[in-house]
Amino acid sequence: MPPILLYEIPYRTRFSMQPEIIHELSRHERIIGMKVCNTDMFHFLQILAGVDASFAVLSGEDTLFPLHIAAGAPGGMIVLPTLLPKAWRQIFDLASTGKTTEALARHREFIPLIKMAFAETNPGPIKAVMDLIGVDSPELLAPLVPPAQSLREPLRAEVKRLLAKFESGCDTDA
Repeated sequence: MPPILLYEIPYRTRFSMQPEIIHELSRHERIIGMKVCNTDMFHFLQILAGVDASFAVLSGEDTLFPLHIAAGAPGGMIVLPTLLPKAWRQIFDLASTGKTTEALARHREFIPLIKMAFAETNPGPIKAVMDLIGVDSPELLAPLVPPAQSLREPLRAEVKRLLAKFESGCDTDA
């Protein structure tokens, strides 16, 4: 039987699993981890405090990724590293080696992009810029719609700026 990964996203489902239930589920042989898309940092810390050591609690929030890693998450399943893998790997490396201040400083550089990327329902905004990294992203399926033109152009400009800064290998202050 395949392994199971729990997925918590209360701002879409209106349901948040209690940490004590997750603790118990973490001991099940088939449940190997959890993607946590919960912006409540204390909730995240409570989950980490009681899960089995073999249970991977993964960050599901671009907005909190360095904090989740610094708190003990072994990784994440987030959106923006798809576009900017080198930069987000730097954030991961800094946060996972105790350089939290540096990780947060680097992460702050992505706040404008994070705001734009999630200003409309995901994956619309990200799919609208995938061509910038050489991915021909297919059209969205209903009921999803492409992002508004007023979002698309500033988003494209910000992704281009960040690609030039972080993905070209020219950044020397990391």
